[in-house]
Amino acid sequence: MKSRNASYVRSVECNLDLPRRQRKELLRGLQSELQERFAEPPSEETLLSELGSPEEVAQALLLGVDAEEEKRQKKVRLLWTGCVAVMFALLLSVVIGLICYFDLFRPGHIKVTIIPDPAPSPQYSMDVEGE
Repeated sequence: MKSRNASYVRSVECNLDLPRRQRKELLRGLQSELQERFAEPPSEETLLSELGSPEEVAQALLLGVDAEEEKRQKKVRLLWTGCVAVMFALLLSVVIGLICYFDLFRPGHIKVTIIPDPAPSPQYSMDVEGE
């Protein structure tokens, strides 16, 4: 039965915009309903005529989902997306800061100015004999 109904159930799954846990729970219910309803594995034509298209079945399953739970899941998803965006922005700022820091202090950017000594140091001379 799994091989015949697998494409139908996958088509229903593609039309369910739910968190994975809820989606899997609904699909398990659909599969158990198919097993109870049909003694032998039905053909795709039978499934389409008795249950409807996968899009219709998905819409019917979505109607049974608690709206408050769905709102809560969307809020959690939005919160995680925001956290990831903030972490990415911080990481990008640190990387840009490090690039600027190391770019400013490269040896090619350091200017060296040699200032002559105003008081010349005495020069010592030695004769060849060591006197």
